[in-house]
Amino acid sequence: KYKDGKLYDTTETIYPKELYWDANYRGLEDGRLVVWDNKLYIYGTRWDRMSHKGCICIYELTDSNQPVNEIIIPPQNNSDCEKNWAAVSDKPFTFVYMHNPTQIISVGSNGFYQLIKEHPKNSNIQRTIKGSTQIVRYDENTYISLVHTNNCYEKDGLWYTDYLTAFVLYNNDLDIIKMSDWFVFNSPMCEFTCGIVVHDEEVYITYSQLDCTTNLLVT
Repeated sequence: KYKDGKLYDTTETIYPKELYWDANYRGLEDGRLVVWDNKLYIYGTRWDRMSHKGCICIYELTDSNQPVNEIIIPPQNNSDCEKNWAAVSDKPFTFVYMHNPTQIISVGSNGFYQLIKEHPKNSNIQRTIKGSTQIVRYDENTYISLVHTNNCYEKDGLWYTDYLTAFVLYNNDLDIIKMSDWFVFNSPMCEFTCGIVVHDEEVYITYSQLDCTTNLLVT
């Protein structure tokens, strides 16, 4: 919890042992929080070490922030990894699956998803866009989120990947209407956003670097 410029309370979410399928399975990676119908959920990717495939899992969080009511969404359409889904904050179990072209999907309680809407590819957007944060209301006509892209390059015989971030605005149909320039918060090395909240005319953004830091930006 955050108030008056300080983090004053934290709660650890324990991944129950009974939710592990077997010793070859690990999770939850890139967890994101979203509130649907006044209930708090977390979703992210779980990896099968044997098949090297990743699937999205969704959990409701209890009052003590422990995960229950697991929904497992196996890869579909010959996908090897489901990742970087962007939950729509005011549309329960609805996600932007792909950003350009924009594909919006709905997840059922049976763990499968279906395409409910698709917008054509925006030719003004040159890079591949990957979802980062949830998609939240900015005003009554606009949604906002943060997305990322990767820049891979070789240096001294080694391969490196830089992460770049951008703001995206959507209309009520979740079609992209505006996008910012690409930027970094501190460093492009494995820097990615974890969440976004709009509250009392301020925007709160959480991001991490190298999978080992926790940062909060208020703007």
